[in-house]
Amino acid sequence: MSIDQRLREGLRTTNDALPVPDIDRALAAVTADARRTRRRTVLVGLAAAAAAAAVAIGVLAVTGDEQDQAPQPAPSPSRTSTTAVDPVTIPDDPTDVLLVHRRPAGLEVAGEIVPGRWELMETRHDVWVAIKTDANDATSQWWGKGATPRPMPASRGDILPGAVAISQDARWMAWTRPAANIDDANPPLVLEVVDTTTGEVRWSRNADTVVRQIGVIAVTNDGVVVFAHCLEPYLDEDGLQHCADGRVDAWAPEADVVRTLPAGVSVGTVPFPDIPPTLSPLVQRTGAHNGLLVQSTEAAPPQYVRVTDRGDVQIVATLPRNTVAVTADERFALLAEECSTGPFGCGDLSVLPLDGGERRPLRSLKDVPEPMDDYAYGILVERDDLLLVHAPFDGDAARCSLSLARCVPIKE
Repeated sequence: MSIDQRLREGLRTTNDALPVPDIDRALAAVTADARRTRRRTVLVGLAAAAAAAAVAIGVLAVTGDEQDQAPQPAPSPSRTSTTAVDPVTIPDDPTDVLLVHRRPAGLEVAGEIVPGRWELMETRHDVWVAIKTDANDATSQWWGKGATPRPMPASRGDILPGAVAISQDARWMAWTRPAANIDDANPPLVLEVVDTTTGEVRWSRNADTVVRQIGVIAVTNDGVVVFAHCLEPYLDEDGLQHCADGRVDAWAPEADVVRTLPAGVSVGTVPFPDIPPTLSPLVQRTGAHNGLLVQSTEAAPPQYVRVTDRGDVQIVATLPRNTVAVTADERFALLAEECSTGPFGCGDLSVLPLDGGERRPLRSLKDVPEPMDDYAYGILVERDDLLLVHAPFDGDAARCSLSLARCVPIKE
């Protein structure tokens, strides 16, 4: 199985289960499952992760194509952190980015347990989104800050249409929700940005053009929301709304503007005529808090871009097609070659400096943490040049410094 497939399927992480992997109930539940599956796998995003998956979370295809190996730089990168990594050692202290874990007794949040049967969909710091299953196997969607769970807005099937995104600093959360009778076949939607400290909605707008099955892709520390915009809506034989094609937009609420990103939406076909096509935005959350990897088409090389607080798009670099992550300081990209024995079993990861430096292998990761045969690991941006590689179930994780091209296990 290719690394792209493992990163997509494994994070289902349930991971955070997050999307992404993979999840039958009535149509609403099926849609929610597909969404969760998609976002979980890429926490990283390949998405998302969304998500991820985390994904989810749009996912960029990893093809192992060797062309475009040297990045094409653009504006000098913005720095998102001032904490320097020791030039010789890599810290092994616990990370404050992954404070939520699924345990047998429930969700563990910074040492406290939230009882219940949970499927973790998205998390950052101590903010989380999860699906809860009660004693009758009924599911409902919740979010929380710390160990205090809060119900999501009312929605058919008790699960919101589309994904939920958390900003890198965990201050903002964005989602789409029904704005009217949730029992209607196609209720009008509203897009909301929520302050996670207060739980109050800070900004909102009409979301009837949002692709219902995808919804929100990302939200930046500035509250800018990246979402999938439907270009070809249609109704199926049961009167349910679907979308045959889309694009990716960014809404900057402070400036109250919507801009279109240079990212395409792939349209997948299914073998059954009564099943709508699957849409996947070619977008991955990574890099700085407002950074994204985007592709105009599935065949195009990815571009690393920033979305400003006014919704403007800045193209930073064009990268190889096998790019899976960019560091928060925007100095390095992590590349992954296809490998039949798994993502960390054959030394197939490498580091590419975005300033045009020489590519280096990241060999130490294949032993830290120990590779597993049944699922892949999630990759999450931490700070500076540091990425976290973590197992979705038991919390084992490694911290990788891309400037040193080396990884170490970290303590919980």
